[in-house]
Amino acid sequence: MNKIPLVAILGRPNVGKSTLFNRLIKKRKAIIDPTPGVTRDIIFGELIYNDNKTIKFLDTGGLTDEGDELNILVQKKSREALKDADLVIFLVESNKSLPIEIEYIEILRKLNKKSIIVVNKCDIPEKDININEYYQYGLGEPLAISASHNRNIDVLLERIIENLPEEQEIEIKEEEEKDVIRIAIVGKPNVGKSSLLNKIIGQERSIVSSIPGTTRDVVDGKFNYDNKEFIILDTAGIRRKSRVNEDIEYYSVNRAIKSISDANIIFLVIDSVENISDQDKKITDQIIKNGKALILVLNKWDLVDKNQDVLNEKKEMLLYKFPIVEFAPIIPISAKTGKGVENLLKTSIKIFNQYKRRIGTSELNDFIAEVVKKYTPASKQGVLKIYYGTQIKAMPVEFVFFINKKKLLTENYKQYIINRFREKFNYTGIPIQIHFRDKDKKEE
Repeated sequence: MNKIPLVAILGRPNVGKSTLFNRLIKKRKAIIDPTPGVTRDIIFGELIYNDNKTIKFLDTGGLTDEGDELNILVQKKSREALKDADLVIFLVESNKSLPIEIEYIEILRKLNKKSIIVVNKCDIPEKDININEYYQYGLGEPLAISASHNRNIDVLLERIIENLPEEQEIEIKEEEEKDVIRIAIVGKPNVGKSSLLNKIIGQERSIVSSIPGTTRDVVDGKFNYDNKEFIILDTAGIRRKSRVNEDIEYYSVNRAIKSISDANIIFLVIDSVENISDQDKKITDQIIKNGKALILVLNKWDLVDKNQDVLNEKKEMLLYKFPIVEFAPIIPISAKTGKGVENLLKTSIKIFNQYKRRIGTSELNDFIAEVVKKYTPASKQGVLKIYYGTQIKAMPVEFVFFINKKKLLTENYKQYIINRFREKFNYTGIPIQIHFRDKDKKEE
């Protein structure tokens, strides 16, 4: 199977890279904002064309000569991204060439990269005359476009396809989505989510920095482990809405929340040195509400006493303050050293296999009979009867049990059934929804 061709979009901040990226993949995946430097990580997206061909695009951080810690990391990642690209779209703005652009053109020449120079923000044909100065860069005929107005995007796409190596064009094979483990890494800002992603996939896809809010987009990473295919998402840290003052931060947080609904398993990353916060609890509410499998990841365990008694105390304290996650495994790791990460992935596979499992009606009804025999609540209004049950969904896991009278069902007995159910079928880390329905009524 041939490699999918990779096209990198390169340019300084605020020339419209993310707008063009979204146009080309026909989705709003990268955050668009007039503030320079919004895109910090390497964002990937795919376009299917001619019904059975695909191109992978990547949106890079803006090129700048500013020397602060974060910008140095952004420039490093942009340069690394160029090495893997089959084609580079060098995006500039009409009449606004800068020294940093000349520097990167020299880099492209040294790497012998096939490139297309694209002049953005040419909203009307009259502005096309401004592209003439870009012939001097030696990257071939410049193309005038307007990403925001969708002008000449089809012409650009044709030129991209023309410049791709023929042997790189591949046919798309349908992916068995049910067998792909989709993981979202979520948590408060600065707890080590990006470090964990980078450690897992073995390359620095997300920028690692001690500055809270560094990751603004959802960053996809694909990898295989133990013959299983994973897609892993590193998201912007979820903050309280009252603290979300900037539009960029708002979009990042909402993108992170959406990634929860797109994933199968959620890694909720918690700083081992800090206590559980109300924000962690709110994130968990979102996870359980969506019926997603959950693993609590205690990161920075290398900064804590590794004694097993200390770990047990930490787990007990977590469950005492956070009883809603009693069903979830708690795994200590160090994203910095990699310790515990393999255990995290193995646990993910076990949970995923249970998460997608469907329990046969016969096996389920044997369980119901066993539970009812051990304990059935009675009241002056009568005795609760559970006739039978069936599984209506996997990923998320949902069942419906048919009973005689819903008014006889107490919350305690519901929880009793769920606890026994989890023990019987080994549903560790998986929220279970059981709907109780009167046998003779359609509504729950």
